[in-house]
Amino acid sequence: MHQAAHKFAEFAIGLAPVVDDAGHCIGVLSARDFVTFEIDRTGEDTPPHGKACNRAAKGDFLPWNSVRKFMSTAVQTTRFDTSLRRVCEIMMAEHIHHLVVLNDRAAPIGVLSTLDVISALIAICDEQNALSFKVS
Repeated sequence: MHQAAHKFAEFAIGLAPVVDDAGHCIGVLSARDFVTFEIDRTGEDTPPHGKACNRAAKGDFLPWNSVRKFMSTAVQTTRFDTSLRRVCEIMMAEHIHHLVVLNDRAAPIGVLSTLDVISALIAICDEQNALSFKVS
């Protein structure tokens, strides 16, 4: 978690996909997960709305500060060629703010946020306005 925190700070991100040795997305680590980590680290009670930490598979050992222990395993993904409209539908239906974007090999190549969607919509509106101004 300490190394992950440094990456979050270095790249100014709030969410990152977690991949296995084969490069497949097995979870996501969010800034919110660091709150759960800190509560667990200090031994304080987790608030009722906090998520339970992931448990190791039988026979596996997870260090107390393992990313796998605190990441979310319920990952919503989308392909790189998914339409903007479909991305919006997924985010709204699932009540989420991030989607992990996968390539043809189902490996993560990025994270799409609601801010990215808003930026794209503004760009589309600006483009439409520019076109209508030229036609008038």
